[in-house]
Amino acid sequence: MRIAIAALLLVATTTTSGFAAPRARAAKQPASSAAAAPAVATVPGAPGGSVGTLGAPGTGAPAPVLRTGQATAFGPGTDGDLRRGAAPSYRDDGDGTITDLRTGLVWEKKSNDGSVHDLDNVYTWGQSVVPYAMDGTIRTEFLAALNTKPCFAGHCDWRIPNLRELETLANYERVNPATWDEFHRDCKDGCTVLGCSCTAGVPTWTSTTHRLSPRDAWAVHFTNGQPAGTVKTRRTGVRAVRGG
Repeated sequence: MRIAIAALLLVATTTTSGFAAPRARAAKQPASSAAAAPAVATVPGAPGGSVGTLGAPGTGAPAPVLRTGQATAFGPGTDGDLRRGAAPSYRDDGDGTITDLRTGLVWEKKSNDGSVHDLDNVYTWGQSVVPYAMDGTIRTEFLAALNTKPCFAGHCDWRIPNLRELETLANYERVNPATWDEFHRDCKDGCTVLGCSCTAGVPTWTSTTHRLSPRDAWAVHFTNGQPAGTVKTRRTGVRAVRGG
């Protein structure tokens, strides 16, 4: 009798095909629709919003290697012959700034009007002794003026570019100044950042300290685009940047 009851119970728990009924499965999660898109650099407040696809870590998007600008060939395989790298792409934002559409950086334009933007203004970087801090007039006068409300071009986050950033403004086909047209155009006496763009052929400060000689900071000499260590107490040119 016990065997018969057990058999009846077994039959009741099987399907008509003779196999045990499967347990309920959890609902499948929908598959992701697509791989993550490459990061797009967005400059806060810049006209047009998104300005380019950058090589953000983990996206698989390559970072752009920028062209040097050299167009004179000095034999096969030289830079002027191959002209490798991404061509520069800039936008004048109409407010005294220029946006680099390749890197997303927003640059201060320089003028020839005696204002804080004048190309002939010079500043000290800071201390040439321990702790070698960037506390010179580059910060106390220049950045202070740009970042005091209402702030230059409506933004209060202007800073000094690092060496790699400032080097992107060098055009190695040009001399005195060695830069792109967008950064030296219609530079006449009295012109403002709204009507011209100027670059002085002088050393221009970066925020990068010379690690072997920390009394120096790197500056890019826009006579020929060459970077060089420059003692931090020297008075020389500067150009502000934001973003990045």
